[in-house]
Amino acid sequence: MSESSSLVNECLLEELNLHGQNVADYFPIHKGIYEVTPGFRQWGQDLGNGPADGQLFQFDSHQSQYRRQKLCARQEALEKYYCLDRLSDQARYEVTAFVINRLLHEHPERFHLLQAGKTEARLACSDSGETLVFDKDLYLSSVETATSKSDSQPAYHDAIDALACQVQEDLAITELTPAGDNLSAIHLCFPNHWAASAKVGRPFLDIHEPVPGMGRINQQSSQIFNAIINKGPYVRFAWGISTDSRLNHHPVAPLGIADTVWRGRSFDRDHPKVFLRVERQSVWGFSASQAILFTIRTYFYDLAQIKQDTKRRNLLISAIDSMSEPALAYKGLGYKKELIAWLLN
Repeated sequence: MSESSSLVNECLLEELNLHGQNVADYFPIHKGIYEVTPGFRQWGQDLGNGPADGQLFQFDSHQSQYRRQKLCARQEALEKYYCLDRLSDQARYEVTAFVINRLLHEHPERFHLLQAGKTEARLACSDSGETLVFDKDLYLSSVETATSKSDSQPAYHDAIDALACQVQEDLAITELTPAGDNLSAIHLCFPNHWAASAKVGRPFLDIHEPVPGMGRINQQSSQIFNAIINKGPYVRFAWGISTDSRLNHHPVAPLGIADTVWRGRSFDRDHPKVFLRVERQSVWGFSASQAILFTIRTYFYDLAQIKQDTKRRNLLISAIDSMSEPALAYKGLGYKKELIAWLLN
């Protein structure tokens, strides 16, 4: 293995440092039961995190680690993490314009336009030190840096790839057509044991077929899409248990890393290390292109701290205990009894 590949693997195995500041607090287990529902909340509700709850793109003290992880994933194998299938030009344009405008509006201290004219737009990104140059149709034409070379290797594939690498969220685009819905783009550097390549180009029903308890939601997919387009945006949350705080759990281990090391999901009660993994998911509809932008922001919370909060601990235990056997298997919770015993200790 080359030295560069070894460094990339070290990066990919790196766990998130949970001692940062200004990290949003989400605990979406309010009923003490595990259930699979749309769980949509109208966008903009204050969920206890102040202005951050109204931001599509949340930045915190972990930002540099999230970016580093994205760059390492791309360097390992871009095709594992960024996949396209029949993305229409209209959807591409609308989503690109929307993301740029949200970044400018929500974080003017991090993003600003150096030039906006009829022929090009230049988005300066202070965290990465990059200036993304777009032509009049919002195709990425070049990337400028103080050193004249971006630290993104390989070079950004397109505008969506470049923008996704400036934020802490993963991005996906679904398009609705007379023939049905299609996941036409997905930039997923922080997968939770599933692969972008296995989902791109497929409809909602096929994508979620492996998820236990999705039957009723699958039957309502057309109504859900209609609500997102005409009544959204919305935010929802998903959660699970992880035995590490590593952002990237692609089902295929990088070359040079053993599957057992990469997979995780092994609980050691004598040396407990376990986390609540929460995804803050938002959905935004675009009526002109009939496209939907999904964003996924991953958070980890140490269960050693959660177990000190009696209310949260009991809600979590109750929710885990309510899971069906298929749900436990899907979530990788073969150690349910050991986990609950540790939480109660």
